[in-house]
Amino acid sequence: SSITRFGDDYMEFLRIPPRYKSATLASFEAKDEKQERVKDVVSRYVATFQDRLAEGVGMIFTGSAGTGKTHLGYALCRALEERGHTVVFTTAPKVIRNIRSGRRYDAEITEQQLIDFYAGVDLLVVDEIGVGLSGDSDRSILFDLISERYNKLLPTVVITNLNSSELPDALGPSCVDRLMHGGISLSFAWDSHRV
Repeated sequence: SSITRFGDDYMEFLRIPPRYKSATLASFEAKDEKQERVKDVVSRYVATFQDRLAEGVGMIFTGSAGTGKTHLGYALCRALEERGHTVVFTTAPKVIRNIRSGRRYDAEITEQQLIDFYAGVDLLVVDEIGVGLSGDSDRSILFDLISERYNKLLPTVVITNLNSSELPDALGPSCVDRLMHGGISLSFAWDSHRV
């Protein structure tokens, strides 16, 4: 498998930044009914992940900055990794940078190896959708990756500060359609926890 081939590099992909070291489902503080509902949906997703994996059911987290989307994304990855699943949490700009670097003639890891890696894990979580995308080339990279996972029935979770009506402009309507085919959309429609 491409994951085994990456060895220590896979562990690098799993590295959780210090800010999110304690991010778990239990540590997400739901302060009202809407937040409790979102937390419950993510918890049920983890509990039923074998079914989600078999069906390729992903999720989209939308909402303003500071509402806990990234916290729950890391918590989701941690919970599934603890259950033996292969997971990767990354950002859209990082995926694009990595795949572009794989196109260089002297690249240690080729573009195809990176796509195979991202497209081969049980769950891929991509944060910062809509940040730093510079046109059709970047959208094409993300579309190819999401489409590859969609065709393999592998779930993808995308996290964005965009609202659901802005997302098709950032990713393209076909990409959003694949993400939403049987998928779950969660709106983090509350004020920032950081303020």
